[in-house]
Formats: sequence, C-alpha cells, structure tokens
Amino acid sequence: MAPGHEVPTTTIDNGYEMGNCTSIAAPQVAAVAALVLSVNPDLTAGQVRYILESTAQKTGGYNYTQNPDHPNGTWNIEMGHGVVDAYQAVLAAQRLTNAADLYVKDFSADTGLEPNRTPASIDSSPDIWVTDHNGNTVSTLVHGESY
Repeated sequence: MAPGHEVPTTTIDNGYEMGNCTSIAAPQVAAVAALVLSVNPDLTAGQVRYILESTAQKTGGYNYTQNPDHPNGTWNIEMGHGVVDAYQAVLAAQRLTNAADLYVKDFSADTGLEPNRTPASIDSSPDIWVTDHNGNTVSTLVHGESY
C-alpha cells in the first residue's frame, strides 16, 4: 500500500505537485481504514490491518511473493501489499459482521436483549444457545443441566 508513486497532492503554496513515498500513501490508507471501521466498528487494529493488506490490488509488473515478515498476503519490497482497494476492504469488513453471537439464557423465554430485567438467576439457566445476529438458534451447546 506504500510507497505512493506520482500521486497528486497539494502544496503549501496552494498549488499541486506529484508526490512519492509512504507519506503520500498514508492518507489514502487511513481513509480506507476509516471506511472499514465505519461498517464494522468492532474490528481490532489487527483485523483492520489484515483486511487492508489482504485486499490490496497487485499492480504493475512487480513480483509479489509470500514473506514471513508480511503474512497478510503476497508482498513486494517496492509496493508493499499493493494498492489499497476501498471497495474490497469494505466488503471484507461487512462479511465479518455476520459472526455468531453467544449468550446464556436466564430462562427459556430469554431473548438475549440486555439489560435483562427479569429476576431469574443466571445460575439456573437450563441451556446455552448459540445464535446468529438475527436471533436464529445455530446450536445448543449444553442441554438440560443447571449450573
């Protein structure tokens, strides 16, 4: 994603020039990171980095190879992981929002909404359910035991 090469930028005297190096690429990458977090604010910094690096587009005639120091996709010493791809990065962040959600039901009619103002004790929960974000039961982990 860096360094930038021949990227148009503004100058201190209200003009424009073509810029190079990592300082030129940084604002674009930061903007895409903000877009990624806008669609999935629960991502960690490591997850954002993974998304940006793994969705970057390879460009030019550069040879991108696996590098143990840069594990999030192929890498090139001149181009890094490639050109940041806002569209693919946002799609990847949106896909991560469909993860399973785990909660313990306090009683069989518990909907999982918090705060739960029902006086039932969590210690008497008969089951643990895994649900998706739409509330559909994916799996019952433990059935018929009280804790």
